[in-house]
Amino acid sequence: MHPYYLREKRESGRNSLEIVVGIVAIGLLAACVLADLPRVDSPTSAQRSRDYQQHGQSIAALEATIRTLQTKNEAADVQLAKIAQLLESTRADLINLIDGHSSLSTQVVAATTRLQELETTVQETNEHATKLSEFISMHQLLEERDAAISESKRSGDQVRDLTLRLQRAGVYP
Repeated sequence: MHPYYLREKRESGRNSLEIVVGIVAIGLLAACVLADLPRVDSPTSAQRSRDYQQHGQSIAALEATIRTLQTKNEAADVQLAKIAQLLESTRADLINLIDGHSSLSTQVVAATTRLQELETTVQETNEHATKLSEFISMHQLLEERDAAISESKRSGDQVRDLTLRLQRAGVYP
């Protein structure tokens, strides 16, 4: 087998054209970059003085702002401490309130139990009172009946006695 080599043909006109186009492009880029650069002027002493004065004013304004913010921060810290103390006080009050509520709940349960016991006692007493009033009514009825029977016997005796008298007197057959 024979080795096969691929050879490039160089076209001399084409290669030179590429070089020229590359150089022109680099020159054009350099011109664009130089056109965008700001003009280098050396500042005058008046301009420097004005710049220093503006920087000094800016620094003074920033320092005043920092002092104001520090004062506000200190006031906020004081207020935060007061709020934290108030929160702790409120928590303690809440714990006391919860303890009081628990105590009251226990007392309410005890009072409710006692009230139920009293209601049961009242019902039993009412039942006894009803039975007692029935017994008293029955006793009064029996006494009235006995009194009526006694009265009727006495009346019967009187009628017999009167009848005997009338018969003896001959008025009644």
